[in-house]
Parts: sequence; structure tokens; C-alpha cells
Amino acid sequence: MPKTPYPKPWEVTPWVRRGAFICLFLFFVAAPLTMVFVDRDLTLILARLPLDVVLFFDAITEIGNSRWYLFPSILLAGLLALAARIPTVSRSAARIWRWLAGASLFVFLSVLIPGVAVNLMKWTVGRARPKLFLNDGIFGFEPFILLEPQYNSFPSGHAQVSLCVALAFGCLFPKLRLWLFALALIIAVSRIALLVHFISDVMASVALSLPIFWCLRSWYRDKGYVFAPSPNGGWRLKPEGRWIATKISGRFFRGRSGNSP
Repeated sequence: MPKTPYPKPWEVTPWVRRGAFICLFLFFVAAPLTMVFVDRDLTLILARLPLDVVLFFDAITEIGNSRWYLFPSILLAGLLALAARIPTVSRSAARIWRWLAGASLFVFLSVLIPGVAVNLMKWTVGRARPKLFLNDGIFGFEPFILLEPQYNSFPSGHAQVSLCVALAFGCLFPKLRLWLFALALIIAVSRIALLVHFISDVMASVALSLPIFWCLRSWYRDKGYVFAPSPNGGWRLKPEGRWIATKISGRFFRGRSGNSP
């Protein structure tokens, strides 16, 4: 019986077309309309939030800071890659260490590359933050203000980091996706509630980050790093990853452990 051929690398599937349409719509239609019709009024409403709600969001928003992910993930990737090269390590263990090193690097790149794009746009666009609108009535853009954080509102960096972390770990541990995306949503809402970003800043961050992440994951899949292609044009974890994901997810869901790769 002939084997089912894998899809060609970077093949444009219906899911890719739908995702591209959604991101383009968010960035070029939904976000601009929200800027014009929603951002000002919503900011005035959020300025009256109770102190308890503000304190809750203030406590959770720091989870979206990139420093919690970039340095630890690249350091872990390096240490695991070195561990896989220890002569006394068994072949099976070395495979596990190499996969974990690749997965850690995947998390690092998933946060770094979209983060570079988001920050370049921040500095280029120079949008005033909500607090400038509330305090001084400033609502607009001052392009190319590099050293003025009050004009770095668009897009949201914390929303980008929390979304990309949820996407990356959701690929590595599929059973945890719902919890990861729920946390990413709360962090994104916290940026709006704390008057650090407008809702359109978060929408633009999502629209910019998703395609970059999808391209990175596709590149990993096509190269055979961490992921492998599936016959339907998607992706799946390599055997080492499936075994690790089953072990870790089982801690949360009391699932059965998988077999050693």
C-alpha cells in the first residue's frame, strides 16, 4: 500500500488562507475602526475601575514581561544541548535532552522574533498611551520617538509575549492550551485595564504576532526540529515530545503515561 505523501513545505492550505485573512482584517480594518470609535470611550470607562480590580490586574500583568522567558529559555536550551553531548548519557536520554533543547529554543524564538517586529513598530508609529490621553488630552501618533515610553503604545508588547508563550507551550503541551490561552487573555486585558494600552493596540499585536509564529512553527516542522509534518498538512510533536507531553500533562489531568520513545 503506497504511503500518504506529506504536504510540500510552506504549502498554502485553507487554514493558512483563513488565518491570513483574519490577521489582515484585524490589523487593517478592526484595529483602525476600534481606534476611531472605541478607544477613547473605553479608556474613560476603565479609568473608573474599582481599586481592587486594578490591583488584581497589576499583580498579574508582570507575567507578560519577556524577561521571564527569553533568558531562561535560551540558557536552558544551551544547558540541555550540552547535557545531550555527555559521553555517559544513554542514546535514549540524549534524544530527550536534544528534543528539550530544541523545544526551549523554539520558545525563545517564538517570543523573540515577534517581539522584535512589535518593538520596531512601536518605535516607528509612536502612539501615545492612554494615560497621556487622560492626563493631557493627547490622542495620536508621534512617529520615530525612540526613547519616550509614553509613545510606545502600539502594538502591545505584553500581549505579544503572553500570546506567543501560550502558542509555543500550547504546541509543546496540547492538553494545557485552554489554560495557557486563558492566562494570555487575562494578561492582555490587564494591559487595557491598567491604561497602558488601548484595545486596538492588543488587536494589532495579535494580528502581527500570529503570522510570524505560524511561519516559525512551519519552518521547525519542515526542518524536522521538535515537530514533524502530518499527512493532512498540519504538524505533530516528534515521538520524544509526545512522550514528554504525556508525562507532564498527566500530572495535571491524571492521564496515563506514554511509552518511552
